[in-house]
Amino acid sequence: MEGFRSIENDDSFPIEDDPQVGIIPRAVSHLFSALNSIQNCEYSVKVSYIELYNEELSDLLDTTDKELRIF
Repeated sequence: MEGFRSIENDDSFPIEDDPQVGIIPRAVSHLFSALNSIQNCEYSVKVSYIELYNEELSDLLDTTDKELRIF
């Protein structure tokens, strides 16, 4: 899911071409590339990193103990 960059800090080597990079960095890179290509637009991005374990949900980026539910 996460992976890692084979070549660190090399902008000439796109993240999409790196075989070690997982789906999460690829999706985020694609999202921001698409947003940056839009002219005269403001945007806001909110991210949650959800874990489902023993039928309980946890947001791995949020340190508060909020109860999460799936509808």
